[in-house]
Amino acid sequence: MNHIAIVGLGYVGLPLALQFARSGAKVLGLDIDSKKTTAILEGRSYIRHVSGEDISALTGAGSLDASTDFSRVGEVDAVILCVPTPLNHFREPDKVSFEALNHEEKSVKGAKILLLGLAYKANVDDDRESPTYKLIEKFEALGGEVFYHDPFVPVIPMTREHAKYAGRKSEAEITGDYDLIVLSTGHDDYKDHDFSGYKCPLVDTRNAVPVKNRPEKYHKA
Repeated sequence: MNHIAIVGLGYVGLPLALQFARSGAKVLGLDIDSKKTTAILEGRSYIRHVSGEDISALTGAGSLDASTDFSRVGEVDAVILCVPTPLNHFREPDKVSFEALNHEEKSVKGAKILLLGLAYKANVDDDRESPTYKLIEKFEALGGEVFYHDPFVPVIPMTREHAKYAGRKSEAEITGDYDLIVLSTGHDDYKDHDFSGYKCPLVDTRNAVPVKNRPEKYHKA
């Protein structure tokens, strides 16, 4: 029996989770909203066209489970992302990052991912409200091994918002020894860096890398 995780239990994710469970797969629904996961575990629906009886039958049979604990993604064979992206307020890369890995026949789970830039904007050392933290959280929740590089933020400081990342250090140098590189902050250092010989895909969310420095597997988010 296949074990599948559905990340995001909204209008797309919940019906999809039910369909997979009906077809014989074992499904783990993951969402940051505990109201949704609690409703599923109690056999209640929060979507008008989805029957609470269907949810109750599948949870009772052990075919459907739900949780806010994203570390459980390690239990499954495959992950399906059903969350709304991009978050334009943060200007995060959308599904381009996932497509870039798919082209390499790899998933986020187990992938080595380097995020370039932790500061909230180019050429400063202020990491408050940085979209890169959202990326770290998202990729690690899906089982990725995440690293970062930022010449302006060599060590993540202790803050209330990001206490769990405090003390994590920037990679000393940028290399192509990753499954995916995502440029999150448009530091001048990254505009000048030569990625052209890299074999891994580069997702550039800032359109910062000039053509002459781009690798063959270049993706603009």
